[in-house]
Amino acid sequence: MTLRSLLVDLVSTNDRKEVPDEQILNVLRENDRIAMGTQDIADAVDMSRQGVENRLDELELENRVQSQKIGSVLVWDLHPDERRDVVPPEIDRLVHAFDLIRDQFAMTRRLGMYILLTGFALIFTSLSTALAATPVDPFANVLLVWGYAIAGGGGAAWFVGGGTQLATIVTEYVVYWRLTGESLRPWKENDTTASSQRGQIDVRLVVGLFVLVLIGGALVGAASDLQAGLAASSAFSWFEATVVAGLFLVALVAMVLGIE
Repeated sequence: MTLRSLLVDLVSTNDRKEVPDEQILNVLRENDRIAMGTQDIADAVDMSRQGVENRLDELELENRVQSQKIGSVLVWDLHPDERRDVVPPEIDRLVHAFDLIRDQFAMTRRLGMYILLTGFALIFTSLSTALAATPVDPFANVLLVWGYAIAGGGGAAWFVGGGTQLATIVTEYVVYWRLTGESLRPWKENDTTASSQRGQIDVRLVVGLFVLVLIGGALVGAASDLQAGLAASSAFSWFEATVVAGLFLVALVAMVLGIE
């Protein structure tokens, strides 16, 4: 047994079905996101129409495909969360393990960014409080310490999540190439994918936007106070105060866009 065959045995499900699930899914993956009829899929994998339909029903229960009726014709497409790159059936376990790891650390990265934004909100609130009070309110110092601590924790989580995601992507490309001799197809979102998900409400998106509104409101208010406080100081001009507040808001927008 060669090293390559040993690795393939370890990273495949050893699916004993006549046609592995991944082979059926690959027909949809290779079809440029155009929904296909049951008979078209059956012809592509050389199976009976009823056999393919039964398998697709099972895959739909697993949230890997989705069906819809166009007139009297039942058509199939990949579920929005299903992988779009072709998956060789002989290494499906490995590919899906990479997907799972990447998804988990994507969540860590997003959570880290929210925590980082919260820390920044506390930092700028403390600075605006310090500028507004003479002598400096001790509460401002407490906010500053907590702000730096929370921002540091969030930044670390964002770095670990993002770094692990990147390492997983690179490792997947290398292993995929070594086992199959082929490169993964680059995949990017396009209008078809966006339109297939239009109208759907993601609870995580709603919660994320709510948190961003709360944090963003505090940060914008703090920036306004900073601008007023800096402008009242002889050490700053209105221009300099505006630049400081503007740069801060640009950084906020950049971080928000970086969450997804």
